[in-house]
Amino acid sequence: MFLRIIGCLALLLFASCGGERLTKVSGKVTYKGKPAVNATVIFTPVGGGITGASTTDANGLYSLSSQLGAGVRAGAYEVSIKSQAKPVGESNPMAGLEPGSPEYAEAYRNASSSSRDKKTYKLAVDPNAIPEKYAGGELKASVDAVPTQTIDFTLE
Repeated sequence: MFLRIIGCLALLLFASCGGERLTKVSGKVTYKGKPAVNATVIFTPVGGGITGASTTDANGLYSLSSQLGAGVRAGAYEVSIKSQAKPVGESNPMAGLEPGSPEYAEAYRNASSSSRDKKTYKLAVDPNAIPEKYAGGELKASVDAVPTQTIDFTLE
């Protein structure tokens, strides 16, 4: 009888400990002292595993999520941060216009067939764009087994 009670208690304890333990990681990315707006932040586990990612907001703030939910597992990570480039209409008169809109239809009618068919786009080069060296995993981070953790990145 005593062993049966101990077995039931052990089973209950084991069942209540289930679920993935994630750390909700958030922080701020700055470049040259200013918030990095609309930058992609990717945490890749060293040695493989599930990646966490986010996009910064207007204040440079991010909050990681992964396939597991809000947050990532504790461990060592390589971090990639890169700017988002936006297409501009210097090469293609329809670039940046919503397909099906009156503006798009007008630009399509006025464009030569060669410019319509090429679908060439230039990307806007932001003078405050984050250098490519930060997109290659040069940055490192250690995520602790805690409920929440703030990890800021100050890039120069």
